[in-house]
Amino acid sequence: MLEVLAFSLLLLGKDEPVLDPARDQPAPPNAAFYSDCFRDAAERGNLKAQNGYLLLSCQGEPAKRFYDKLGTLPASATHSETRASVTLRYTTRPKKDTDGLDACWQDSQAAGTEFEYGCRLIYPAGPLLDAD
Repeated sequence: MLEVLAFSLLLLGKDEPVLDPARDQPAPPNAAFYSDCFRDAAERGNLKAQNGYLLLSCQGEPAKRFYDKLGTLPASATHSETRASVTLRYTTRPKKDTDGLDACWQDSQAAGTEFEYGCRLIYPAGPLLDAD
């Protein structure tokens, strides 16, 4: 469902971050939401690739924890919207639209199943991902 969200950004690309290794810090506790989702996506085989980006989808409990945490952030830090039976929470506020943003959702039509909660994370893996 959320694959469409990533298409615009994936086709247009992102600016590369400027990182200074001397300023690296230990990952904060909230990094566990990402690592738990990565682990769940890998274990379930929910990994896809497109234009050098790794697309990960987690479900169930890791996604619920991530979704719930996003709900505790101030409105100035995140964004949420509802589409039919699905409430989406994004990890950041959109500059233009929500295409290509990491998001978690709750689908009320899937209540009580492992598909009630899900997350979609987009990782810029680079050309190695698509290399032979």
